[in-house]
Amino acid sequence: MDGVYWIAMGIILLLAEILLGTKSTVQVATGFIGAEFRFKKLRRRLKPGLNFSPPGWRRIEYYSTAQFQQEFTTEPEDVDRVNDNPDEGKRSPYRIPHKGLREAEYWVVKDYDVEKRVGNPFNDTLPLSEMKKVRFNQLPDELQEALDFDSVNDPITTEIPVVVSWSLKTDSFDSLENFIANINPASGRDRIQEVHKRMEDEVSQVLQAQLGALTAGHSIYMAASLSPVIKEKIKNLVGDVAPGTNVDKPWGIQINEAFLKLIHLGSTFNKARSEARSTLEKAQAQAEATQREAESKANATRLQAAADEEKKKADGRGEAARLTSLLNVVKANPEEARFILGMETTREGYAAYRDNKTVGTYAPGLGANPVLPLTQ
Repeated sequence: MDGVYWIAMGIILLLAEILLGTKSTVQVATGFIGAEFRFKKLRRRLKPGLNFSPPGWRRIEYYSTAQFQQEFTTEPEDVDRVNDNPDEGKRSPYRIPHKGLREAEYWVVKDYDVEKRVGNPFNDTLPLSEMKKVRFNQLPDELQEALDFDSVNDPITTEIPVVVSWSLKTDSFDSLENFIANINPASGRDRIQEVHKRMEDEVSQVLQAQLGALTAGHSIYMAASLSPVIKEKIKNLVGDVAPGTNVDKPWGIQINEAFLKLIHLGSTFNKARSEARSTLEKAQAQAEATQREAESKANATRLQAAADEEKKKADGRGEAARLTSLLNVVKANPEEARFILGMETTREGYAAYRDNKTVGTYAPGLGANPVLPLTQ
């Protein structure tokens, strides 16, 4: 009987050891960390590999230590740039209304003299800490003219995507504790989704503050200098600052990169700009055609005027010759001259009757000379 008892106890202990041994270890995959909770409180940070973790009132959460790269508002294929109310599964982009040309501010180099207003004050390679803001009327005249020529500096709305890359800090239990304690998800979201939602809200505010005061054209030009500002704002938001800096509720994550992607002028603007360009091209073509037609008519008028002038000169020379010849006849034979004048008067009178149905004309030197109707 005793032998059976001890055999049974041995089997029970063996089974308990196997059971407890299996449940007392937790395997964490490579590229992840585990957060061990007991009684709803974070107790331990579990490293990749096999971890001893006695069972009982235990819950484990796993988080990737890989880099998260998130584009805001969402990935390009899920952005609806056309509809005000996006289709299901789509999201609207960030839309930033920009100032117009004369109301906007402009980033220029710090040593630019606003009194002299000479040279090119723009430089898109410098950080904003080495620049200052000026108004439109403080820019050089030739630069004002160039900016005024481009419709991209009108008060329009752009669509701006922003990319943020981040990862969990894995250097200590404190970092994990900060992540768990300070990222409390709203209903329906997990902690990673909560991080993205808070970042999205911050990016929206930063974009409006930094780009809303600029024209769309100047925002595009200054994109490389504006990206570090966005990164710095997000780092401050999550508490990813220099060691020793006092931070209220750090998130336990680090910001690896943040930048503006290509700024879109928007489908409405592009359509309007295309139509405006087409209208301008048509107007220019019509103006050129009108100018060519006017020049052709002017040239024809000049040629006709020259021809008329030449004809007048020729007629004048002919009339002068006729009168000279008649004068010679008068001097030589007055009676023949009277006959010639009478014939001319008769011919002119007939023409008047035929055209105007009137008779009577006047012959120089002969007085009134009525002409009776003639038949052809």
